Amino acid sequence: MGRSADRLRRVAEAQRALARLAAAEHRAAEDAYRESEAQGAAIVEALNEDSPLHGMIVTTMAGALQRNARRTEELRRRAAAAHHRHAKEDVAARRLDENAKTAEAGERRSEAAKQLLVIALEHLQRRR
Repeated sequence: MGRSADRLRRVAEAQRALARLAAAEHRAAEDAYRESEAQGAAIVEALNEDSPLHGMIVTTMAGALQRNARRTEELRRRAAAAHHRHAKEDVAARRLDENAKTAEAGERRSEAAKQLLVIALEHLQRRR
């Protein structure tokens, strides 16, 4: 493998590592989003229960529900951004892999052409 193809392969491997990292970040963001949604549902469920202390905690629970809703929305945005970043890194890694394969094939063709030229020159020298 030639130097440029080897270099492209190393860059492609680094890009694949970035894509794997972005995928892990995406999964973590999705998990945090789902957990926040579940917490919001638990707060709503608690508000719907009948309890002797219900009137005393409604205001507190409503505030917690609002904070949870803001946090859930932020986590949803982060998950969407992580998904976009993962898709972008994955496409870049695939493109670099293809570029490395193209460079490798070009280097093989170039090496084959050089070998043919050497053979042709040797043949001409023997005929003299």
